[in-house]
Amino acid sequence: MEELLFLQTLLHYKAQHLAVLNNSFLPIREDDSQSNLGWDTKREALVSRVLPNGAYLELNYKTFALQYYGANVKSKLPLAGRKDADITLWIKEQLVSDGLDIDNYPAKVGYKLANFEAQIEKWTPKLKAKSKQLATWRTIAQKASERIGPFYSNHSEIRVWPHHFDTGMLIDLGGNFEKGVAIGYATKGTVNNVPYYYAYAWTDQTIDYSSLPALKLGQWKTGDWKGAITPVREDLTEEEVFQFYLEVTNAFVERV
Repeated sequence: MEELLFLQTLLHYKAQHLAVLNNSFLPIREDDSQSNLGWDTKREALVSRVLPNGAYLELNYKTFALQYYGANVKSKLPLAGRKDADITLWIKEQLVSDGLDIDNYPAKVGYKLANFEAQIEKWTPKLKAKSKQLATWRTIAQKASERIGPFYSNHSEIRVWPHHFDTGMLIDLGGNFEKGVAIGYATKGTVNNVPYYYAYAWTDQTIDYSSLPALKLGQWKTGDWKGAITPVREDLTEEEVFQFYLEVTNAFVERV
């Protein structure tokens, strides 16, 4: 698990190049959602938002490489052994070649990450296998969330947020997102020491967590963070995570 967590942190930091690209070319939104990313389940890759000329940038988990898909340019950059300054320069070159104005690139993001200088020099079969596992967990979150969506008339996009690197979707249960349930996938943090799938509610009502039924999969958390989690494991399935999301959301629906 230690190697997986290191690789996930490394991917988190490399994904900042996509968030910076978003912030450089797209209007800043009140919730900072212009900075967030998509997850391509087929390519197993994070993707930036689409730029004004139709271009976007991809961070591929299989190849540990950036891929620029432009209006006039398509180019790939393997990331092993490359410094962030060199990556930024390469992105600039693609943008210029694609006819984009880089006066605002690279823009700042609205958050600050802890310092992380570690790199990998070679993309080995072992690292590729670890990355495949991370991609699988991310894909499970995406697909299970997509299956929950049709149960509710209003919900947000399913997006990867570059600050905490979580996959998340908001389910509106009150109109205008005044109350509801959030579901998703989170990296290691204060809530759990390994990545986990989660669901939590926001509401102006007081939820009595002691009255909530025991979960078939996962556990309730009632500390500083309140909600339900189920930690990752290698044999965890999309169906199990879907049922976890559904069970927790149904428990919250009657209480928010």
